[in-house]
Amino acid sequence: YVQTGLMGHQYNGTTLTIAKKGAGVAEIVDPCIDAYVQTQSYYEDCARHGFTATCFQNEFFPPGDVDLSHPRFLATNAQPGPCGSGYCACDGL
Repeated sequence: YVQTGLMGHQYNGTTLTIAKKGAGVAEIVDPCIDAYVQTQSYYEDCARHGFTATCFQNEFFPPGDVDLSHPRFLATNAQPGPCGSGYCACDGL
């Protein structure tokens, strides 16, 4: 994402499929995603990549396994910087 701190639309990422409108792709893909999100493998993938705070929680997520200390969880105008960290402060906002 170009902007950090825009949280409402990015939880759990986005799955993009391309097909003709009305082709029924969502009806094929969505049940697969819904089933996978309920598995231990899903939790392990989230943990492996450090996204347990933003993945949808299922029964395999240990209680309290959410760490929101990473700068990507701060609103854009709350970024402390320095830019060398990849998260620039927004002076003057």
